[in-house]
Amino acid sequence: MLTLTENNTSAAPSELAFEAALGEACAQLGRCLDDLGPHFPGDTSIASRFEPSAWADVPRGTNGSWSAGFWTGLLWMARELSGEARFADAARAHLPSYAQRLDKHYVLDHHDLGFLYLPSCVAALRSGVDATDTALRAADLLMKRYLPRAGVIQAWGQLDDPAQRGRIIIDCLLNLPLLHWASARQVALHQQVGGAQRGVGRVHTAAQRG
Repeated sequence: MLTLTENNTSAAPSELAFEAALGEACAQLGRCLDDLGPHFPGDTSIASRFEPSAWADVPRGTNGSWSAGFWTGLLWMARELSGEARFADAARAHLPSYAQRLDKHYVLDHHDLGFLYLPSCVAALRSGVDATDTALRAADLLMKRYLPRAGVIQAWGQLDDPAQRGRIIIDCLLNLPLLHWASARQVALHQQVGGAQRGVGRVHTAAQRG
């Protein structure tokens, strides 16, 4: 458990307020976990409540949304901040679904693989849970969206579709940390990842200047 004011009786009011906010955030996550149980939440709340996800043709409440990794990541963070084992237990129970999603290729033809697998499977390592193989598989799949001539990760759409080819948004850059992590474990990826990073960065910079 992380406590800013531990062994510090003269903590500043701002530190106490920050701790109180963290405590309330963890409590709110606990209430969401109570409501959702083993299910994944939808991308957005409905009347200020998160309901089990309903995404494409994936069964309700299962791992099928582009945002599923954020929920698992929040649970890992809540365990670290609060010390409550139930958060880690819930996050750990999610991990097989990430491997199954790769096996069945559920809604994965997009750039959001970093959002899915970094806060879930890579973050699991901080809690001593090894989901390395699953995360590396996700990184390999993300690299398939890398277009060497353009130097970019294509956002979504079929790679051989002229109308979609080369589509890029800022989120493509935000998903690169999964590749950075993987490149430290797979030497063959290292140079490709560097090229992807430079290419996406150039395109984004040019867009901002335009």
